[in-house]
Amino acid sequence: MFTPDYRNLQKAAQNIEVQRFPLYEHIICPEIAEAVLGKSFSQLIHGDYADKKEYFRNYCEFFRQMGYDTISGNHKKGVIQYRAILNGIPLRNSFVSAGVL
Repeated sequence: MFTPDYRNLQKAAQNIEVQRFPLYEHIICPEIAEAVLGKSFSQLIHGDYADKKEYFRNYCEFFRQMGYDTISGNHKKGVIQYRAILNGIPLRNSFVSAGVL
């Protein structure tokens, strides 16, 4: 049986060899987790304490079932909500001045 181990990710981040490559995802959309688990729970995040507890129980179960070593994510909307915002960020200039491009 698979046992998640956050230390794999910790060691990889420190450039220390690990027994197996850690599985990590920064953000998983709760609606995707719902589809994988076959149950609806994403709206529970807006409820009371018991609802939130159930939300995180299901959210964490998704990571365990999928074989991730950590549970991660940001449970609020990101800064970039649509393409026009992304297009307005002068990233290319930042990369050019840093010598990356």
